[in-house]
Amino acid sequence: MTELFSCDTTRQLVPFPDQVGSLGVAFALYDRAPSIWQDTKLQMPFATNAVHQLLGGTQVLIQVGPIYPGRAPHFDNTGPERYYLAGIDDGPFVTPISSKKFVAFQKDGEAAFYDSLKPAEIKLIESATANPARRQGDIWAIKIGESWDNPGSEIPYAIQAVKSAKMFESTGQWLFESRHSLHGNLNRRVIIVYSSEPKKSKTSRPKFKVKSMAATLGSGLIKAPDHPPLDISDGVYVLARTSRPRNFSPGMD
Repeated sequence: MTELFSCDTTRQLVPFPDQVGSLGVAFALYDRAPSIWQDTKLQMPFATNAVHQLLGGTQVLIQVGPIYPGRAPHFDNTGPERYYLAGIDDGPFVTPISSKKFVAFQKDGEAAFYDSLKPAEIKLIESATANPARRQGDIWAIKIGESWDNPGSEIPYAIQAVKSAKMFESTGQWLFESRHSLHGNLNRRVIIVYSSEPKKSKTSRPKFKVKSMAATLGSGLIKAPDHPPLDISDGVYVLARTSRPRNFSPGMD
């Protein structure tokens, strides 16, 4: 049975794992969110209602709540539950996820859940090129060009720079309010212009709708605590961060 952390109250914990990767599991009565304790334990709130094992038990999806719904009906922006992904990646980690990503797991399983973590701009480029998406924690990168002279040379979409934004040298610029920093070159504001799938029509000429998506471009070396460096110096990459609920600390990654 999983131990109860710093509390003499007992609880039946049969559905919950005793181990997540190399981490032991403990429960704390007054915690509101999961945390990593001394890199050896995954400490979960006593109000944890469900734990789903992923990747052979090295990671878990955690549902916390409902917590005291009479007192805190808006524990999360979208309801009284919160959701987290935790376990072992480059090291022990805990990160909040949105309810939509949890629903993706419930509806379509583990593969659909991990696919839902990819930001929209990463999926867009991935669908149009043979380039693999790369990841450091919750920061994603995918190559779109060989140089800044023609940054979109490997994709069928147009890259348009916003007039007020230019490529500049980054000496440790934080990415997307995270602990990940870029050492190289960065352009925070570009627009990817592309055509959507044609609408089904009885006419002989399908109509494509032109769409656009804001993106960040970068090249160089991405560094972060608890992660090995990510080298993206061989070209220009679209950079993005996995989305998360609005009411969580942006530094958690």
